[in-house]
Amino acid sequence: MSWSRSVSCQSRTGPNLTRLLLVLSNNASPSTAHRIKIVSFVPVPAGSHRSGIPRSRRYSSSAVVDFNSTGLASGRRDTPTLRIFNPLMAESPRAGGPEGVATAHVPGIEGRPASIAIGARKTIMKESVDDESYRWKQTLESVIDSVVSIRFIVTRNFDTWQVGSYTATGFIVDVENGIILTNKHVVTDAPFVGKVSFRNSEEVAAWPAWRDPVHDFGFLRFDKSKVKFMKLSAIPLDPDAARVGLSVRVPGSDAGEKLAVLSGIIARIDRPAANYGTGTYCDFNTFYIQASANTSGGSSGSPVVDIDGKAVALNAGGSTHAASSFFLPLHRVARALDLLIANKPIPRGTLQVEFIQKQYDEARRLGLPVEFETRFRSKSPDLGGLLAIKNTIPGGPADGLLFTGDLIIKIGDKLVNHFVELAEVLDDASAIWDDHNYSLPESQKPKITLTVFRDKQFIEVDVVVDSLHRITPDRYVEIGGSIVHPLSYQLARSYHHPVGGVFVADAGHMLGVAGVAAYSIVTSVAHKKVPTIDDFINVMKDLPAGKRVPVRYYSLAKKNVDIVKIAVVENKWGRFRMAVRDDPAGIWAYSDLRTTTLPLLPAPRTASYVHINPNKNKHSRIANAVMPSLCVVESHAPFGIDGHNAKWSDGVGLVVDHQIGLVMVDRSTVPTSLGRLFVTFANNLVAPAKIAWMHPMHNVVFVRYDKSFLSAQAEGERRPSLPQPPLPVKTLEFSPLPAMTSGDEIHLVTINVITHIPRVQTTHVKAKGYFMFGDSTPPKTRTMNWDDAITLQKPMCEEAGVLVDETGRARGAWLATPDSSSYLGMGFEPGSEIRQILDALRVREGARSFNQPANEGPPLPMLRCVDVELTETYFWKARELGLSERWIHKITMARAEELGSDLQDTPADLQPLAETEIGGVVGGDRYTVITVRRVPAIAGIQDDDTKLKEGDLILAADGTPATSMRGPLMDIVTDTNEPNPVELTILREGEEMQLTLPSILLSGAPAVDAVQWGGAIFQMPHRSLFFHVKRIPRGCYISLLYSGSPAQRDHLSACWFVVEVDGHKITNLDDFLTVVEGADWQTRVPLVNPITEGWQEQDLATVSKQICATTGNTIGDTTTGPRNAKDGQVIKSTVSRSFRFRLVSLEQVHKVVTIDMDLASKNYWPTWRCVVNG
Repeated sequence: MSWSRSVSCQSRTGPNLTRLLLVLSNNASPSTAHRIKIVSFVPVPAGSHRSGIPRSRRYSSSAVVDFNSTGLASGRRDTPTLRIFNPLMAESPRAGGPEGVATAHVPGIEGRPASIAIGARKTIMKESVDDESYRWKQTLESVIDSVVSIRFIVTRNFDTWQVGSYTATGFIVDVENGIILTNKHVVTDAPFVGKVSFRNSEEVAAWPAWRDPVHDFGFLRFDKSKVKFMKLSAIPLDPDAARVGLSVRVPGSDAGEKLAVLSGIIARIDRPAANYGTGTYCDFNTFYIQASANTSGGSSGSPVVDIDGKAVALNAGGSTHAASSFFLPLHRVARALDLLIANKPIPRGTLQVEFIQKQYDEARRLGLPVEFETRFRSKSPDLGGLLAIKNTIPGGPADGLLFTGDLIIKIGDKLVNHFVELAEVLDDASAIWDDHNYSLPESQKPKITLTVFRDKQFIEVDVVVDSLHRITPDRYVEIGGSIVHPLSYQLARSYHHPVGGVFVADAGHMLGVAGVAAYSIVTSVAHKKVPTIDDFINVMKDLPAGKRVPVRYYSLAKKNVDIVKIAVVENKWGRFRMAVRDDPAGIWAYSDLRTTTLPLLPAPRTASYVHINPNKNKHSRIANAVMPSLCVVESHAPFGIDGHNAKWSDGVGLVVDHQIGLVMVDRSTVPTSLGRLFVTFANNLVAPAKIAWMHPMHNVVFVRYDKSFLSAQAEGERRPSLPQPPLPVKTLEFSPLPAMTSGDEIHLVTINVITHIPRVQTTHVKAKGYFMFGDSTPPKTRTMNWDDAITLQKPMCEEAGVLVDETGRARGAWLATPDSSSYLGMGFEPGSEIRQILDALRVREGARSFNQPANEGPPLPMLRCVDVELTETYFWKARELGLSERWIHKITMARAEELGSDLQDTPADLQPLAETEIGGVVGGDRYTVITVRRVPAIAGIQDDDTKLKEGDLILAADGTPATSMRGPLMDIVTDTNEPNPVELTILREGEEMQLTLPSILLSGAPAVDAVQWGGAIFQMPHRSLFFHVKRIPRGCYISLLYSGSPAQRDHLSACWFVVEVDGHKITNLDDFLTVVEGADWQTRVPLVNPITEGWQEQDLATVSKQICATTGNTIGDTTTGPRNAKDGQVIKSTVSRSFRFRLVSLEQVHKVVTIDMDLASKNYWPTWRCVVNG
């Protein structure tokens, strides 16, 4: 039979008490040495009693020692000895001799007092340390199962939260209700879509349950029934266990790793909350715990556990300058969790005051009596000061009652110097707000009495307790891509600003294009004050789309300066709607806001150009003549395609036909077919416009403006009080001179896009010839096959403009090139490509009204061309490639003859001027042969010797020496019938060959076909992509990814091709929609034209079916899973489906990604198709 005995031993030579549990054998005999196992010993502070020591702190290590029992059985009073190493005593200089031997009375062995000698042994020290590590290992193994990795997206900019994809950590605190504790900056106040992953890699949806309005903690919910292969357990909370010196571990997703465990020791429990900068989320009005844990990104929300596996704090942040981490205490977390589990409101009160801890030495200098310091120190020995007022929020309940520097002494009759005590009083008092839906008459608002120490006097102040929930925004308004909502308490504190007001969380398209920055407060729109978000809605709903209205605002960073901008109302494409947070449903519920259906009509206005004295000098005469033919074109794009993602661009346009309303502009100003256009004249009148024709290869766009908006007196509104005639806009007059050549004197005329004041520069043509534009990243539409680009000697490279002769007649256009961020000229000579296009457009547009459908009227001009990209090779290099002297002579003479014919075609009265301006050039202006640079990449087609190849020299086309990239190789036609093939003579590998190649027709009509799915824009590859690579994948091209979307979260890649989804081949957008939305996708996916009508009522009804569980969807089963207690609908984030995408890059790199789409994501990123047919 064996027995054991607990023995308390007090060291006589050391300062510490040690508790030992001895496991003895009952068959001990006299004079026998026994081996005794010491199961545990723990240092206990002096004066402590056994019953006051937590059980978890009594047993911390074990060791094996030798015990000499001689004398016990015989009744002698010999000293039994224990030889064991005690780390605390070994390190102490008072540890009793060279071996650190100490003695202790051991009562209870055979009823006789005895003493024990304790000595140091290094081998046993190792066993003691190893045992502590073993206990941590056991603790962490049990804790880690409760720790989850969180992947989430913030889908909209809101308050201090920015869109994006993030990772963090959380841990289960209640299994039955599926509750996870993490940080507020993880749950956020913004729209959230997230998933949690457990240790065994099971991943389930999670949605916000509650987040604190101020402090950095919040709760997520998950459906525990979805976890199939793991037993769930919760980590208990122990707020009172946190103390200085406590060893802790922080398991979490550190720096993107799925699991990492960091260790630390608590160094401080009353640290101020960290300040991460103005305008960012910062916790306040609480103490923080500081430890040397060195946590990093991804570990936010990790539990801070002790050796018993209890959470003593919540990891919330860290220092970038030191190995310090900041932990949130759990006192208020535990309270909130209990109320959440009980399904009760969680009141949160505030005085709209920021408090700080004032140290006792400073309080003493402020005159605080010593007796109060004594009382505070006695009450809270762990704290180093008392609470004081740092700031009061303007307009808050404490404004004018409490002041910076006030020391808080009492609340009611109770001394208060801890944030937890303050929060308890405020939260309890604010409960009445929750009971009355956050609306109370003044007489019913709760109050508390504070005693403050101010100017060496004790003052009692009665202050109203507000509700934090009332002043924390839970709704926002979207319009034109802009997001506004009431200013939050968080930002009000950060910028010392009253709560409320119309805060711009995201300038988006409408406000961003106007120049209104985010983090601004809008005070009026269209001359109407908007102090609240409801006022803002009421003003905007009466404004028609396209109307320009003044917006008055100020930046929060500079509150004393008001700014006024002009915004274009965009409520057709950028839907005008409100989102309200619905935590039980796990989403923000949208509701569309009605707007006026009245069209934007022209109004009578007066306008004129600035006066320039034409007799002052040559430049003033030219400016006066050309200025009425210049305007500024704006392009507003709702989203990006073809590699372009600019929301707004502008540039100078040339009025080439005012009778019809045609303006020529470059593709830097109008980069894609997707844009709403406006043309401004004389910096005064603005007319809506639309794209009439876009050159498929060159840097030219023709737009048509609505002339009715330029009338001084709108039709039907003739007013005698407005005698001003219409603005004298003039059609640009073309010069009859031949094409420009090197050395020609030329006058560059432009206007500033801001002031519209003209500028004139006299310069010379530097060169004219081929210009090659390199590939861009991402691939964009670029100019190809352009061999008559004009460069100037030291030109003004500020704006586009027009090149004129000394009489002010146009010889060419000066255009901004998006490919090279430079400026190049394009000739207007008779027979030029521009004149051909313009002649065809005059026929078509002259027969049509401005608002006539695009499919009506005469045909648009087409570009007939050979489907290759061309370049030039210099003669010396071509000779080395096998070009004969005969062909060099033929090409040279053909070019000389063309130049001579230019002179012969010049009218006789202008020939002397032409001869002077061309500088006497009599030969060809280039020494090159046309060469194939690239052929289009065609999926699945092998090389074919009957087709052109890179490096082929084109010697002749249709029997004529190839002197230009125009003519048989490229021309403008109006005949839409199948073009005739082209007979080419080429030089390949030193041998002449004859090829017969088909010509193709390229349309200049604006056309867009794109799909938005999962926050990505899909389109068919644009033409330039085929000349970007040798072989192009067959599939849909990913043009753009939005931040905060499932596509970004799940690593879809822009500029890649989707070639397969769930095993189905994807060759076009119809294939793609059929797989991701079902064969009947037309019933759920609206077709929207953002340029004209935008979102219509039927489109809204169609898109709503994607997230409505009762009308069927292609995402998942809506009959099972957790349901919203409010309306019984299934939690939308739990209804999901994964799609397997096979992607191929332009370099033929393959990868497979899985995109998880749920109904909650559909709420923010619905599927739609944009179709524009010009």
